Amino acid sequence: PGLPLLSQAGAWWRIWLPGVTMQYYPMTFLSFWVERRLWGLDTLGFHLVNIGLHVLNGVLAGFCLRRLGWRGAWLAAVIFVVHPVHAESVAWLSERKNLLSAFFYLAAFAALLESEQKPGQRWYFAGTLLFFAALLSKTTACTLPLALILALWARGKAFDERWLKRLIALSPGMKLIIASRALFFLRLQAIVAGQTLFRLRTLGHRRS
Repeated sequence: PGLPLLSQAGAWWRIWLPGVTMQYYPMTFLSFWVERRLWGLDTLGFHLVNIGLHVLNGVLAGFCLRRLGWRGAWLAAVIFVVHPVHAESVAWLSERKNLLSAFFYLAAFAALLESEQKPGQRWYFAGTLLFFAALLSKTTACTLPLALILALWARGKAFDERWLKRLIALSPGMKLIIASRALFFLRLQAIVAGQTLFRLRTLGHRRS
């Protein structure tokens, strides 16, 4: 939340440009931008949002497990919420990306499960948009197509041509993330190279 960029004019659209931030997580930075205008740098508001997102993630996890036929779905959701493995993601404001990507990830998973049972394209399109939002929050959300395949397989559903076409339709989001990761590593290499040259030059001046 304390990133200087977020206090600059036009920050709300600049964060969507690749290379402006070290990590291309525009949805995460957008959430910080909105909150800075609501309560400034008061950390209480940011922490409350983190807690709220974590609780919502637990509800979504329970719903997804329920749709997959798990009898102890809501018990698993409670364990998910209170498990200490999530302590850092909830307590550290810098880890908002984990909570936000998980929220969109689970919401996309739930929507795509609904589209598998209900006619029409509404739930599928909703799931696709949520998947893109998850990718723009943190790139680890790229595992969603594989998770969906495993979920269908576990339920004994045939992975037919219809689902193959749907998963292929998610590929533009994957290409976007691959491109952003490439820009990130190129920028990181440039920074490392610059620091190395600076150190070598400084060492050369000292010896002379």
